[in-house]
Amino acid sequence: MSNTPEDVGELTVGEMRALEGLRSASDTIVREIGSYEVRKSQLLARLAQYEAQAQGVLQGAAKRLDIPQGETWHVSPEGKVRRGPASPNPS
Repeated sequence: MSNTPEDVGELTVGEMRALEGLRSASDTIVREIGSYEVRKSQLLARLAQYEAQAQGVLQGAAKRLDIPQGETWHVSPEGKVRRGPASPNPS
């Protein structure tokens, strides 16, 4: 047996069409995944903007309430501002 490739036959027209269709479908999926990655990146950027805006709101509240920078404080779900760490939620 030699290492030289040798022809042993050909794919049928149906097999060739099936492979071409599958390659095309695969390419479409790859393009879709790429567009989802772009969308994901855009959404993450918007999320970062929202988080930065939220920090700005909290910094403004801390300044208005004369909470010194570096002091631990938190906001309750009802909007109450309290000095000290947040209490752990009971399970």
